[in-house]
Parts: sequence; structure tokens; C-alpha cells
Amino acid sequence: MTKKKEDVQHCKEFAPTLDEMTLLIEGTPTLQLKVAQILLFSNLRVGEVAHAQSSWMHIGDKQAIHESANYIDIPKPGQVCDCWDCLLQGYLEIQQDLNEGKHPTKWFQEEQKKFYKLKRSFKRHIKNTIKKEKKAGKHIEHSKSWLKRKLHAFLTDKGLDKLNKYQWQPKTDSGKRWVWLLNDEHSNLIKEFFDENTTIGLSRRQIYEKIKSLGHKILKKKVFPHSERSTSAIRISYSGASEATVNNQMGWKTNLAKDYVKSDSKLALVDLKNKMKT
Repeated sequence: MTKKKEDVQHCKEFAPTLDEMTLLIEGTPTLQLKVAQILLFSNLRVGEVAHAQSSWMHIGDKQAIHESANYIDIPKPGQVCDCWDCLLQGYLEIQQDLNEGKHPTKWFQEEQKKFYKLKRSFKRHIKNTIKKEKKAGKHIEHSKSWLKRKLHAFLTDKGLDKLNKYQWQPKTDSGKRWVWLLNDEHSNLIKEFFDENTTIGLSRRQIYEKIKSLGHKILKKKVFPHSERSTSAIRISYSGASEATVNNQMGWKTNLAKDYVKSDSKLALVDLKNKMKT
């Protein structure tokens, strides 16, 4: 039975209140995950958080001083990425180029299955390589750079060397934007983390699972990355910002407020007090 449109729950239905968002951030045990949540609350998509780099952050530097505000510059041009999400996107683009014409949903599903089969094959290859080393009496601690070299060699061997140079891009052209950071406490935490780390160090899936777990633990309710971003959209909308400003900060090409913004009685009270003064 097909669900009616009004039965479909958008992320706004699970958006934490501003007070709940504060509890979530304050109750998060690690700086890494705390900053991930702050970035979502600062209007970034979960994919943008997962790919965020220290070079995006302009907090207290010359650029921030020039603009009189801290901000995040998305993205860094030419940012090569070999995470599995980007490799999947690159793989699908390669297959589309090889197979011209329209591609129905079923085609994409079949290509995704082929990609995940490839992913499993690589993991087996690495597992067997380490197993052989141990059998030969070698106990080597392999670095991330070693794994990256193995991945590049594996992809080249499969005729997919183009993936070794795949560049991450935001979800849409509108995602290329400056996100303003107007909360000094949040800005300081972001700076503290990225002064010591070049990336957030978490995948999309890890961010999703960790935030979901925190929501149940701290708020006893369902929370996920998109719902935290929705809280930010609600906050901006109630601030009286124009539709163009909301779209710009959220990285939307068209206004998606209907999917993200729900009524909030406390914010409505603040709005009324500001606009109905006599």
C-alpha cells in the first residue's frame, strides 16, 4: 500500500530543539564527535562533514579577519578522495561514460552491486596479504599510506585507475559556499580540533551511527545527522533571514524549507516579541 504524502515523515519531525541540541553537544564525550555535530548544526551536510579538511576552516586567520567573521569554505578545489563513498560515485560516473544513453534505477542498482563486489574483493585481498605475512613470520604494522598504495594498485589492476584521481565535490553546485560561524564557542572548538587534525576522521556511516547512538543515550529519542541540520535550518528561518540567505547557508539550489523547517513555539515567541513591540 502506497503511503500518502502527509504520512511521510521528513527529517524536521526528528529535529532536536535548540535546548536539546545544546545537551547533545555538551554530552558528547569526544572532541571529534562534538565538532562533527557542531558542523552539522552549522549547516553542513553529513557528506561535507565527512570530507571536511582543516584547509576549509577560516577561524581567526587573515581571511576571517578580512571578512570580519569566521567561516568554512566548501570545498577545497581539487580535493582527491579515496573513501568508499567517493569511489562509488566515481565508479558510477565511469560506467555512465562507457554506457551512453538513459540509465534506469535498476541499472544503477546493478552497477552498485558490482562495485560492492569489487570492494569485498579488495578487502579479501588485504586480509590474505596480511595472513601470508603472519604465516611467514612477519608482524608488520601497516599504515594508512600502505593501504592507500594497495588500493591504488588494486584499482589500476582492475582497469579503474581513473578512480585514483577522483575529486570529491559537494552534492550540488549550490553546496560550494561559505558557511558563516557566528558562535564563538563553537568556532573555538572547531579550531582546537582542526589545529591538530587535517580531517574529521569519520565516514558518513560512522557519523550517522554515532549520532544515532548519542540521541538515544542523551535525549532518549531518534536523532540523526539530517535532523540536526534541520535544527539549524529552523533556527535560521526564525531569525528572519531571507529565503536567499537560508538557501545559501544550507547549500540549497531551491527552497527546501518545507522538508526541514517545522514550527517551534519558543522561537515563535522570540519572533513575536521582536516584531510586535509597541
